[in-house]
Amino acid sequence: DSAKERFETRQQIDGIEDMKEPRTEWDSATNSYKTRTVDGGNKRIDSTKREQNEIKGNETPYLIESLKNDFDDLENSKSSYVKESYEQVINRLDRNLKTQSEEGYMLHKFNPDGSYGSSWHPWFNNNSSQLPIQEDETALVLYAMWKHFEHVKDFEFIQYMYENFVKKAAEFLYIYTEEDTGLPLPSSDPWEEPRGVFTYTTACTIAGLHAASKMCHILGHYNHEEKYQDAADKMKQALLFHLFDEEKGRFVKKIDRENGKTTNTDYTIDASVTTVWKLGILSPEDPRSVSTMNQLVDSLTVNTPIGGIARYTDDYYHSVTEPTNDIPGNPWIITTLWKAQWNISRAKDINDLKPAKEILSWVESHATKSGMLPEQLNPFTGQHLSVSPLTWSHATFVETVIDFLEKEKELS
Repeated sequence: DSAKERFETRQQIDGIEDMKEPRTEWDSATNSYKTRTVDGGNKRIDSTKREQNEIKGNETPYLIESLKNDFDDLENSKSSYVKESYEQVINRLDRNLKTQSEEGYMLHKFNPDGSYGSSWHPWFNNNSSQLPIQEDETALVLYAMWKHFEHVKDFEFIQYMYENFVKKAAEFLYIYTEEDTGLPLPSSDPWEEPRGVFTYTTACTIAGLHAASKMCHILGHYNHEEKYQDAADKMKQALLFHLFDEEKGRFVKKIDRENGKTTNTDYTIDASVTTVWKLGILSPEDPRSVSTMNQLVDSLTVNTPIGGIARYTDDYYHSVTEPTNDIPGNPWIITTLWKAQWNISRAKDINDLKPAKEILSWVESHATKSGMLPEQLNPFTGQHLSVSPLTWSHATFVETVIDFLEKEKELS
């Protein structure tokens, strides 16, 4: 059955009726956007909010307001946007079947036709062969598939993906480890730069193994459920033992391993270690998460009028000045939004959400008039640097707004 037919079947079962698509149009008479909602009413979003670029009082910025309206429509009306989004998710996850290697891993890049794309990750280094991969790119597909199943409960989808993707991917994560410690073997980091055993990648791999275990449980493959769960638990213990520095009170960026021993530790403060709590490996309330994040925010905050959070200390990529304690690197959109997500995750009342709301406003203030977000900013002028638009920035903004709205609803 097609994704559309599967959705319509569930629609009948759930009794969801009269689904209509909300449409946003420009109303020249009022010089504002007019959104036709499911119940036939109109919502107007003043276009001048886009230009104001900051929150004043309780005013919500244009992009956030627009996303909030979409969120309300999804929550309250089960609009046809859900159906379209569901089909897009199915199609995107299905594409992974065409690009997965026989061994189960995903390579760095692919062309639109599914062929291997160019990459700067080498197959050979120091006279020895290596896999030119970022292991998170395999692990996070499993994590995404499980999160998708949690939301839609599509058993046909999960069975199909298990047979055609999950089995090979999960087995690769299981095999591509140190036998004694359970740590993942070396791969490249999310910034596509050094190679080693990273806190970020280890957290992603744990999450991928957890996801595979849960999918096995749902489908009744209990031996594999236990196998992947045990591997995830073993890897978590290795993460805490080898990648958390008790003396410094934080997770390190990476370690290098040789013959079962750590030969080098990279103590660079790196924003990517946020995956430890973002993916639920540790709670945001865990003292190790708190200590790591306090040091991360303190060291990576860009102390200029532009502000924001850098990727890591001494980041020279597209730098416009020598990195210093005040300017450890250029502010990135995604890393600054990770700080907002941290604020949201630990919020206990509505007032605790104010810092996150200010960051969302900050991000919008650096979008173009057409809404495009860059990879990073000039720390002195706010000029877009490197790629613009960057899908990662846009996706993280949407993710953060949804986190914000859900937490706001929870605390209200």
